[in-house]
Amino acid sequence: MKPGDVDIGHRGNNFDFLRICAAYLVLASHSWPIFGREPEFVSALLGYESGGGLAVSVFFFVSGYLMYASLLRQNGLLRFAASRGLRILPGLAVTVLFAVFIVGPLFTTLPLKDYFARSETWKYLRNVLLFPIRFNLPGVFETHPARGSVNGSLWTLPIEVACYILLFILFRLRLLTGDRAIAVAAAFACASLAGVTVLHWSWTNRGPDILPGVPSFNFIGYGVYFFSGSAFRACRDKIALRGDLALCALLLFAASAHSAAGPFVESLALPYLIYYVAFVRLPLWRLTMATGDISYGVYIFAYPVQQSVYSVASPKLGFYPTMALSFAIATVLGVLSWRFIEKPALALKTLLDDVIAKRARLLSEPGRRQTAILQQDA
Repeated sequence: MKPGDVDIGHRGNNFDFLRICAAYLVLASHSWPIFGREPEFVSALLGYESGGGLAVSVFFFVSGYLMYASLLRQNGLLRFAASRGLRILPGLAVTVLFAVFIVGPLFTTLPLKDYFARSETWKYLRNVLLFPIRFNLPGVFETHPARGSVNGSLWTLPIEVACYILLFILFRLRLLTGDRAIAVAAAFACASLAGVTVLHWSWTNRGPDILPGVPSFNFIGYGVYFFSGSAFRACRDKIALRGDLALCALLLFAASAHSAAGPFVESLALPYLIYYVAFVRLPLWRLTMATGDISYGVYIFAYPVQQSVYSVASPKLGFYPTMALSFAIATVLGVLSWRFIEKPALALKTLLDDVIAKRARLLSEPGRRQTAILQQDA
């Protein structure tokens, strides 16, 4: 099997394993700001990037790879949009309801009557629309170090959806084939470099919004990884899977720590490392068979769980036990989300495919009949 022959089935590649590891890295990384600790542990090692930022880069590369593979199989707008909606929106809707009707009432400092009377409470429900994401609920977590943020992880979702939109457009324009896919990824890398060095974009100056809640700095910065993933999928037959190249990429990555070149070296080295781990001949995917792909559920539920656990347990348990308890609760919610929300929603894609195929047959039936008549007349 060549790398990429099994793209979505997840047997024969380690994408689920990578995403689950990335989700837990986000959870661990967020423990530091939630406790008001500095520096965060990965940031202390690299000097320019947090563990959460590194994990999000992994998510975007994997997503770019798999979404390109999905378009190769079925590139209709309706099917693509519906499949993406079924993957993102059901879990998001449940975590939004979880925040408003469980976390909020339990932890708000306001009387419940006032909490539910505030317009901010009901505006939080608009997070299911993605653009933009709201983070605060009235009176909730306002005295925490990560002040007022109920679910700080959701900021990446509008950026990912924006990448989906651009991916579909570029794919239909045939601008993501072979070398053109590499050129698109390179264009994002150059734009990111220009944004940081010329326009001085940063986390405190993120430039104009591409869409509501999608700042230029984040869209272009993570677009580098998303469209690198697409380029790797487009050129998979030309990319050697070699341990020595992976080791060189890892050493280069490590050598760039605490340097101004670090973010740009990472954008070159990290994609190959992700690709290598995804297809290395180690059946890491077997480790995820029992749980399923719980990465999304862990990712979207972890932050409100961590803030809640911090409120209740941090004075008694301390930093690492509180982190461990958050891991355990987020894992349970991730499994429940996968089994009872995400997996059933994804099963609807089969029904959707049947409906679209039936519609296509009905639309083509008159043409087939006309062809048959013409053939008889001839």
